[in-house]
Amino acid sequence: MNSTIVGLNGACISVRKGISAEISNGSSFKRKLNFLIVPKITGCVPTQPLDLTKIKLPQNIRYADAEFNIPKRIDILLGGEIFYELLKSKQIKLHDNSIILQDSVFGYIVTGSIQNEPLNYYFCNFIQDQVDRNLTKFWDLEAIGIKAESSCDPDDQAMQHFKSSVRFNSGRYEVGFPWKSHTQELNDNFSVAENVKSLTRRFIRDPTLYIQYSEILKEYESQGIIERVLETEKPTDRAVFYLPHQAVFRQESLTTKMRIVFDASSHEDGQPSLNDCIWSGENLNPNIFHLIISFRLNTIAITADIERAFLQISLRDEDRDAVRFLFPDIRSNQTDPYKFQVYRFKRVMFGVNVSPLLALRNN
Repeated sequence: MNSTIVGLNGACISVRKGISAEISNGSSFKRKLNFLIVPKITGCVPTQPLDLTKIKLPQNIRYADAEFNIPKRIDILLGGEIFYELLKSKQIKLHDNSIILQDSVFGYIVTGSIQNEPLNYYFCNFIQDQVDRNLTKFWDLEAIGIKAESSCDPDDQAMQHFKSSVRFNSGRYEVGFPWKSHTQELNDNFSVAENVKSLTRRFIRDPTLYIQYSEILKEYESQGIIERVLETEKPTDRAVFYLPHQAVFRQESLTTKMRIVFDASSHEDGQPSLNDCIWSGENLNPNIFHLIISFRLNTIAITADIERAFLQISLRDEDRDAVRFLFPDIRSNQTDPYKFQVYRFKRVMFGVNVSPLLALRNN
């Protein structure tokens, strides 16, 4: 079997075992039910001993649990499909109706609130059978990639912007960002980007890391991927945004052991990020099922990789100030290592949500 028990806030566990058992009150009621087996149903109920001196419980009736006021482990949890068959019509209300004794086939069940202290421990459980859902998903053609190819949504803002703005300039495709609204919505986050000071302190402690970082940026600059921003005044006709960045190491990589990762989702409290202000567009990645079938059609399979695919595409000048970043100029400013050089990207960069669409549409 394959079932899932779902609790409060979507917390769930998978259940693989079950059992059929019979419940009975020893005389008039008997029912065979299916149960799921879990290591623990819930915590002890009640969570703490109840003081029965505050109420006067009837002594001439039979209780489903004579020691209901003592915390005990729960052995069986019955579902809604049987619950109302267990109840009888009679009720006894006590303590200004805050206590209800509900008659059942097992005896009276005590419910309500006895103590006035606020509760800080609650129980919530729900059982969901996954078998039907999994079978439906398995036989759903879309789940294995067999579906009619849908045309691009004509209302897709990112695609419409791409078609209207892409151009071939100086031997390279050039594109712009498909902004959701006016670019002034994007706040100048220079103060947040100044957290590069912590990166500066790391460079001071680890000069080798600084050299590696600098060499990558020097290579980017020589290849026209980035450029220095020399103007001190902030542009008023375009968005200005500074990207936090950090080094990521992959020792298993055969080519690039270290790469610089930029965070286009960073933002100040209550302010949008760069990715929040740009349409991401549709997912143009090929269907994995189609790739697998194509791979098996022929004897020999050939794969290829475009080096720095995103960085091969130029970004129009109007959008370059939205992908600025700061880098400490330690070598030329020994007396003030916290002085920064401002750079900006001239190419489409990894980390911006629309970059995959811009890269795949240009290839």
